Amino acid sequence: MHASTLRRGRVVEEPSTPVSAADFIKVAGLRLVRPYYFDYICSVKDRWQGKGVIDVLHDEFPGQPRAFYEAAYADGRLRVEGAPPGADASLPLGDGLRIRHYTHRHEPPVLDVPIPMLGMTEALVAIGKPPSMPVHASGQHRKNSVVAVLEAEAAHLGLLRPVHRLDKGVSGVLLFARSAAAATELSRRIEAHDVEKVYVARVCGAFPAESLTLDVALAWNPRTNHVTVVPGGPLAAAAARKAAAAAAGSFDTAGAAKPALTEFRRLAIAPDGCTSLVECRPRTGRTHQIRVHLQALGHPVANDVQYGGTYPGPERFLRGGKAYLDADPRSLH
Repeated sequence: MHASTLRRGRVVEEPSTPVSAADFIKVAGLRLVRPYYFDYICSVKDRWQGKGVIDVLHDEFPGQPRAFYEAAYADGRLRVEGAPPGADASLPLGDGLRIRHYTHRHEPPVLDVPIPMLGMTEALVAIGKPPSMPVHASGQHRKNSVVAVLEAEAAHLGLLRPVHRLDKGVSGVLLFARSAAAATELSRRIEAHDVEKVYVARVCGAFPAESLTLDVALAWNPRTNHVTVVPGGPLAAAAARKAAAAAAGSFDTAGAAKPALTEFRRLAIAPDGCTSLVECRPRTGRTHQIRVHLQALGHPVANDVQYGGTYPGPERFLRGGKAYLDADPRSLH
């Protein structure tokens, strides 16, 4: 059994019992999580206002058919807290309401690779984050996250506080604070740009030999989790366009644009000339910044299919994930 609590309008997922090594199954190079029941609680977000609960969940989590959410509402596993007695699923969502969904959760698999310890001080712990694993609970992942795996397999480190993160598909050095004071200090240094972040990306094509700096604004659409390049950055009439777009029910790309700058340097070209290794130094911290700037240069990250990459990933991982998600849950207990 797991429960969620609501803090500052966000979903905070808290296990009633600690994550343990027994929660994981390791098969053919994959780390799976034993299916479990989960109580998901969330306040109504601005973009859900006026929609019915089934419409919202089907739009936000399209991995399940609409009939799945209709059945959950009919038997009480899905409900709207704060709604008038007898209200049906078509009730328009608004302020003061909360969505609650008690579900049997199947987390997607991640690669079963070790999380190496790179260094430790009284204030910080540095680990090597593996690819395919999110840093903390997000989306469909909770137990299959770096934070949860460390809780289960490195409990001697105590409570570790993530201060920055790397995307799920990215590997690299990840710093955790070992106290609230250390977390505050590291956050301050990151925000003041006292800490420099350097990434290495494998990109499509032969990257130019000269170093490049791309200074192009980006707009992130939270509804689609997609970032768009906005040449010229935000324009003077952004606020007016944003209001007009909201009235029309569309997303105002120019109005949402924020400045973004990344420096690139080629490190190597593969012998076949099909890919290159590129050093990337983001000078701003926008969502998907490196990925979208590389796409804008015509050299997307090789396996980043969302932004133009053409490498789909290891077939074994894809097959293993599909087999797990399609399996009878009784066979995995």
